[in-house]
Formats: sequence, structure tokens, C-alpha cells
Amino acid sequence: MSKIMSVFEKFNLVEKVNNETSKGESIYNAEENKYIKVEQSDEKADVETLVKAKKQETGKTISDRNISIEDIYTKFGVKENGIDTIFMLGKFINALPEKLPLDIKKESVINILEASNTDLNVLISDGEKRLAILNNFAKDYSDSTAQAIEQCKSEIVKLNNSIKKLEEQIYLKESMLLQQNNEIKAETEKISGTINFFKNDN
Repeated sequence: MSKIMSVFEKFNLVEKVNNETSKGESIYNAEENKYIKVEQSDEKADVETLVKAKKQETGKTISDRNISIEDIYTKFGVKENGIDTIFMLGKFINALPEKLPLDIKKESVINILEASNTDLNVLISDGEKRLAILNNFAKDYSDSTAQAIEQCKSEIVKLNNSIKKLEEQIYLKESMLLQQNNEIKAETEKISGTINFFKNDN
């Protein structure tokens, strides 16, 4: 097993593992007007608290631009990668020969984790936490974007109604102008005719 570990260390797939879990992260909760500590023991509660606190802290999701996965992780205080994340499991699995049977792969990875004093459940919990964060963010982002789209559509309806009213005003004004010009033209012709009747006699 030590030979296997040395191979993984050579390719930077294994680093020195600290088996102690993070003590948690302090997040400001606007509703309670205080900082709350997010513990790592209850992953589901962590994610719900984290998402709720971040929404209170930063407001609605910005929907006028896309946000990178790295920024999402940063937003919710989750490391992008590291030895105590789900991505380490992926590195272990990918480092094994593809032709190995699934059960052999699982056993090999478990043996590597045990040799490196790493808890499989911690890595799985990290993956589940990330999935929950991504799903919550995706829903929030989708809802926020859908709301922005509806606001734009509503504004388009208002603008179209305004355009329609303006077009009606233009038609009314043009009709009024034509009628006014016709009345003035008729009146000026009548007056001019009277004046010309007398001028022609001179």
C-alpha cells in the first residue's frame, strides 16, 4: 500500500491529510441580526442555513450575468478543491486503470483513503453539500432570471400600449391639421375672391 501511496504522491494526487474537520464558518444572519456559526456536522442544515444567510446578506441573485462555478463556491464559502473535498475521490478513481472491475476500484480507493487517514464520509458529505448548494443556487438564479424576464415582458406591453396611444394621437393630430388647413383654405379663398372681384374692376 505504501508503494501505491507513493505513486499518488508523485502525481500530486495525495497530500498530507488533516483528519480534523473544519470548525465551521461564521455567517451574518440579518434576520437575527447576529453572526451564526455553520457547523460541518449537519450538512443538510449547513446548506439551508448558508443559502438563507447568503440571500439575506447579498440580496437576490444577480441575473444580468452568468456566475462561474468558482464564484458560486466562493459565494457560499466552499473551497473550490482540496484534499478533503469530493474532487479528491475523483482523482483517486481516475488514477486507477480503467479496465479494473468496479468493486476492485472501490476497494482500492477505500484502501488509499484509509492509508492516508481520510474519512470517506467526509468527502461524500462534501459532495452532497456542493450538490445542495448548486441546486439551491440554480433554483434561485432561475427564479430571479424568470422574474426579470417577466418584468421585461410587462414593460414591453406597457411600451406597446404607449406606442399605440401615441400613434392614435398622431393620427388625430394629422386629421385635425388637415381639417384646420381645409377650413382656413376655404375661408381665404372666399375672402380673396371678394377682394379680387373689386380689384379687377379697377
